[in-house]
Amino acid sequence: MSILYRSSVLSWRRILQHNQGILSSRYVHITSRNDMKDARRIIVKLGTALITRENEDGVALGRLASTVEQVSQLQNEGRQMLLVTSGAVAFGRQVLRKEAMMTMTMRKSLSPKDILHNSRVAIQRQACAAFGQKGLMSLYERMFQQYNIGVAQVLVTKSDFYNADSRKNLQATLNELLNLNIVPILNTNDAVASCTDTDDEVVAARDGIVINDNDSLAARLAVLISADLLLIMSDVNGLYTGPPDLANSRLLHTFCPKEDSQLISFGARSKVGTGGMESKVKCASWALDHDVGVVISNGQIDKGILNIVNGQRIGTFFTNTSAQRTPVDVQAVKARDGSRILQQLSAEQRKTIINKMASNLIDHSKDILRANKRDLDEAAKEGLKPSLLNRLGLSEKKLKTLAVGLQQIANKANVLGQTIRQTRLADGIMLKQITTPIGVLLVIFESRPDSLPQIAALSICSGNGLLLKGGSEAKYSNEILTKLMQDALEPFVPRETIALINTREQVSDLLQLGKYIDLVIPRGSNDLVRSVQKQSVQIPVLGHAEGICHVFIDKDANLDMALRVGKWLTSSILIFAEWFSSSTRFEM
Repeated sequence: MSILYRSSVLSWRRILQHNQGILSSRYVHITSRNDMKDARRIIVKLGTALITRENEDGVALGRLASTVEQVSQLQNEGRQMLLVTSGAVAFGRQVLRKEAMMTMTMRKSLSPKDILHNSRVAIQRQACAAFGQKGLMSLYERMFQQYNIGVAQVLVTKSDFYNADSRKNLQATLNELLNLNIVPILNTNDAVASCTDTDDEVVAARDGIVINDNDSLAARLAVLISADLLLIMSDVNGLYTGPPDLANSRLLHTFCPKEDSQLISFGARSKVGTGGMESKVKCASWALDHDVGVVISNGQIDKGILNIVNGQRIGTFFTNTSAQRTPVDVQAVKARDGSRILQQLSAEQRKTIINKMASNLIDHSKDILRANKRDLDEAAKEGLKPSLLNRLGLSEKKLKTLAVGLQQIANKANVLGQTIRQTRLADGIMLKQITTPIGVLLVIFESRPDSLPQIAALSICSGNGLLLKGGSEAKYSNEILTKLMQDALEPFVPRETIALINTREQVSDLLQLGKYIDLVIPRGSNDLVRSVQKQSVQIPVLGHAEGICHVFIDKDANLDMALRVGKWLTSSILIFAEWFSSSTRFEM
């Protein structure tokens, strides 16, 4: 049985499936950071290195309190939160080490050697977990009570996932707790858990991942309860290309396991945890393959959990969408460097670049139309509306018209450095308004690929670097048009002065780079403009109104002919217009 309804609390769809008496749910499929704000069911995994103190004894109360506050805020917004926590061993060790010291002789107590070191893992770990779990859960309960939120403790072992009946009971229990607005807090039962996997357990886990740590536990839970988002919080900022302490290691804000695995190498795992970054990546990739959105991030970042859920560029976001090789922040830096060189060119040199862009459209028209046909064929298979197909299509005539338009723009290449007006403030003091470049532009436009050459020419004419994001339905057309525009830039400026952005995820990342991008120009629907304005961080957005056109029909005009013209305009250009005659008002 399935039920579909729209929530008034969050803008998502909820699909409820009732399978053998167990309620499971999937609220939203996360394909970009922008989708995270719609996540309803979220799992937060807290690593040992995040929760414990640096000396490995006791809990870092400040970091834990900050995490509880953020989880509580999300819970009170109407989301369903679940915690997978480490720290029981460290919590218990703090007390049991003191107890062990009390049982020592005076000679052993004064010994410079760490008498407890050799037995810490083999003997004390289970005892520490048994003692510490009680205290850790009591601490969580008192903290969540400050926000009027109830919690429930669930200790699990590997067999709870490998046994079908136990797995079914665990799933039903968690779903019931979540639906009762209670935050389940889960941990492995380290007091009885085995450190090795039996042959039967390995066989039982053949369809999933073996549970060796809380990373794998969190991934299995996310899939079991159909979570929308899994946040793996540790003491590192995310996934790096190498060990974070190496100078040449680079943080990956987006990671596609199928394409980017060769970019990374792993270092030693944390001295206090049982997993490590390699385990986190493996578990995150497995959860991603089961349609769970995953982010690995640093839990010590101020309001990190809240900002991740709000779509900010924090940590490493796992995606199945293959990203381009050059990171977006590097693209933005190169566009800014190119814009500075562009500003030093003469008007005649900028004119030469734009005229070359125009000639490239004619000289490579066959290649452009071939790429455009691929876009049209794929769009037709996906059932794109005829009006949108008309916008997407290119032709020899359109390309010639575009080339003429670019040549007209080239003739205006002397626009920079012009004095628009001047005001005399005092003797010897003159205030002038002079045209200057803006810097780097991020232009987001929808399915019309013929917009790309026009935008590129205007950007070069005005001396600005350019980052372009076109509609995904025009992928192949935009790629070849961008290449031709870049070819025209050489040898005057670097070709990276103009760059194409391929995914929504990359746009979300760019909207966080206020120090590199000076203006965002979204061309499209009002929803697009509002979405960009909401995501933009410290970057001005040049928005617009609804874009409704008003057409007035003379009383002596042929109304039938006007209707035919109007239908042709709305189908071929996709404009929304209000039409007025002497006696009738109607919309088209």
